Amino acid sequence: MRRISPLTMFIGLAVVILSLSSAFAEDYTWPHPPLSIPDAYRDEYEPGQWEINYGLVSPAIYLIGETRIVEDVNVTINVTHPRPSDLRIVLLGPDLPTGVVSQIMLADGLTGTGGSYTFDDEQLAGALPPAEALSLFDGMTGSAIWTLAVYDKAVDEVGTLNSWTLSITYAGGGPAPTVALDPPSPDTLWPPNGKAKSVTISGSVEDAGGGIGAVWLSVDDEYDLADVASIEVDPDADGEFSVSINLAAARNEDDMDGRCYTIYLHAGNEGGSDEASDSVEVVVPRSRR
Repeated sequence: MRRISPLTMFIGLAVVILSLSSAFAEDYTWPHPPLSIPDAYRDEYEPGQWEINYGLVSPAIYLIGETRIVEDVNVTINVTHPRPSDLRIVLLGPDLPTGVVSQIMLADGLTGTGGSYTFDDEQLAGALPPAEALSLFDGMTGSAIWTLAVYDKAVDEVGTLNSWTLSITYAGGGPAPTVALDPPSPDTLWPPNGKAKSVTISGSVEDAGGGIGAVWLSVDDEYDLADVASIEVDPDADGEFSVSINLAAARNEDDMDGRCYTIYLHAGNEGGSDEASDSVEVVVPRSRR
């Protein structure tokens, strides 16, 4: 398989649509209209000596700056062609340590009559095995101009690349948990006598597909006086929790709107790459009405 120079990629449009497809996996779909796959043509380089020059279309998806580590890559394409066996499909990804663009052949000729084809090393849900393992990309960062090169190797038949989708599973990826705090009890500290009062903070943490990692509470005091360290939270099997924290029922005499404590619930996914939060307020009011 010859190395593809960027100069040969005469169609390199690049737009990314990101959607969550399943736990830890993200889909990047090239959203432009279908692209015609140019026909191969014969080139007479000497009298009576001919060679076939492949037609090529190569739409790209730009993920420049993506720092997460690739754990798995799958590719889905949809093509229309009277002879799918004429097509060679190649995927180009991140640079190798040598500086050469990494690339693997997905197929040297497609079976069937066209339509949708998914390439997956694990061949899940009826996917096809790639001609060369997609695991080449495992362990690399996702930062690359991911390019699908579709060659037409034979003359007299043309086709269309209708769409293509790059599915990447990142190590430690996936969405943050879903979190929710209940109203604190109590939500008002009275009287403002300077004494510490116990406040119950309860809520829930639900796995949204990326697992549940660290869960903790933090307190923001508008006076910057609260001496409350981060509090580790251990939700039960249903994701519920309830903890007590001590807050000072004190405020400045000239504070017309009272003192406000903001309690935050934080929860990270299993890999620690994403976090969700929610907050509630506890107030030491100016007056009790």
